[in-house]
Amino acid sequence: MPTPPATGTATATTPHSVAVVIPIYRGTPTPLEAISLVQCCVLLGRHPLVLACAESLDPVPYLQLCAQHGITPTVERLESHSFASITSYNKLLLDSCFYQRFIRYSYILIYQLDAFVFQDTLAHWCQQGYDYIGAPWFEEYDASTEADPMQQSGGNGGLSLRRVEAFLEVLTPPYPYARVKSWDDMWRKYQDMSLVGKAFRYYRLLVRYRRKSNLYGNFLAQPKMFEDEFFSKVVPRIFPRFKVAPSAVGMWFAFESQPRRMFGLTKQQLPFGCHAWERYDIDFWRPFIEAFGHAIPTR
Repeated sequence: MPTPPATGTATATTPHSVAVVIPIYRGTPTPLEAISLVQCCVLLGRHPLVLACAESLDPVPYLQLCAQHGITPTVERLESHSFASITSYNKLLLDSCFYQRFIRYSYILIYQLDAFVFQDTLAHWCQQGYDYIGAPWFEEYDASTEADPMQQSGGNGGLSLRRVEAFLEVLTPPYPYARVKSWDDMWRKYQDMSLVGKAFRYYRLLVRYRRKSNLYGNFLAQPKMFEDEFFSKVVPRIFPRFKVAPSAVGMWFAFESQPRRMFGLTKQQLPFGCHAWERYDIDFWRPFIEAFGHAIPTR
């Protein structure tokens, strides 16, 4: 796989600097979910695997399936309402408490069970210096056609790499937007202004930044868009230090919609993985997935 353009600061990784977090929602995996889980165990099993599930869910069928391949994931139990709907799950991934559970890792890979990986290049992706990487979107999303351009950056959260510290920074109050310039900075910038003038300007900045911080906090409490779009598009505008992989890099990480078109863009080379493979052109994915020994049921 070609090395993505280096735009961030490379980070050192250790075998346990990244955890693979697998959200599970139902009592028993479907046949296609079982394929995704087995592939995760086989290719990513050297990394810590974590099953994230509701307190009320019995994960034994998933644990048994992993055990067949020599893998023993840990289980992270969360409040049951977080898995009650897409909306509640979306809100979970906008909650700093979720990422706090993984503070001992530098990164987490969200691996929903409609994802599939083709190679273990996870350490490579952790070294690229990005805070968020997901499968790129096209304009018009699900309704996109060959005429629609790829969006410039960001991507789907179903198979996504997230730097834990960066997510905690943008999700934990007081938000950095509220951290106004220090008094020393103000003194240098407005050195010719009177002390009273400096104090008044500092007060105005403090009020303005706190107001924006409160608006941001209200958005997190009542999210108005899917979390992956929020981290891809909103957060970088508010926190310039939050680095989202551009699509020219992200397409080497994962495909989602229009996989044939994506395959052409990568010169017929597979990415690290893909998301929603059973939804977007399963006939394209069939030979690649079955080459690993999986049998995809015919519909």
